[in-house]
Amino acid sequence: MGACVTEVRRAAPRFIRAFAARLRETDAREVLGATGVARDGIAEHIAREISDDLAAGGRVWAVIGGRGPLALFGARPDSLTADTAAIWMLATREADARPLEFARVSRRCLDMVFKAFPDISDFYNFVPERAERTVAWLRWLDAWLSVPDRFISPWTGELFARFTIEREEARHV
Repeated sequence: MGACVTEVRRAAPRFIRAFAARLRETDAREVLGATGVARDGIAEHIAREISDDLAAGGRVWAVIGGRGPLALFGARPDSLTADTAAIWMLATREADARPLEFARVSRRCLDMVFKAFPDISDFYNFVPERAERTVAWLRWLDAWLSVPDRFISPWTGELFARFTIEREEARHV
């Protein structure tokens, strides 16, 4: 894949539009289910999320491959003193074309998040429970799904479950 990872300090509109146009359908549906934002509003949504994450002390990175953007990912602590943070990743169709390589890159991305937030022990977000590939990928990243923390999307009717990825050191305490 030859992907490089660079930190995003500002959401460049041209990059965000190109990324949104290539966003894989499963991620577009997940955004719709979680936020109510349809595909035609995803570029603005992503730009707003990046801006909000950065303003709240979070960090965002872009994964760039030979043919353009492959993924965006980031994390935002719940507060200045929290030991939890929301984590997210969106990927393009190009990432789906090379699932094993993308899985390796995503492990590297997770390590970057851990290094960027050394005081955070738990990273979380929500995932459609029936998104089998995404759930399998999250489990490969050592995530676990919460049974009680779920919601039904008012936009898609899908059941979303909270996932948590614990920093390895936190699991062994």
